Amino acid sequence: MQQQNLIKCVGCKKCMPCFMSINIPEIFKIYNQYVKDGDKESADKAYNLDMPKYQRATGCVTCNQCIPKCPMHISIPEMLQVANDALSSLSAEKSTSGPREVKEAFNPALIRQRLKKQRENH
Repeated sequence: MQQQNLIKCVGCKKCMPCFMSINIPEIFKIYNQYVKDGDKESADKAYNLDMPKYQRATGCVTCNQCIPKCPMHISIPEMLQVANDALSSLSAEKSTSGPREVKEAFNPALIRQRLKKQRENH
């Protein structure tokens, strides 16, 4: 996996607590580990099995309260979407995707482009 696709979170937890109970630093940690080592089973277990559903990125309501708290200036809601797109697909995927699909799942630019199109269509 490509290092350029890592989310630049240092795990300082200044974004916490999230009023929606999203475990932001842990999600970014799981995502970054998956990007680094490509271990689908570990990432799937950590995100889709071990992490309670209410703590997953799908609960983000894009309130943006976390953004000004982040010393790394991460667009947290956007990166939560990136992480969720990659990690939530693992439980359904179970090694069925090829290298291109995995590469695209980790391409924040492509995900941002899709999100922009979705916003434009609404």
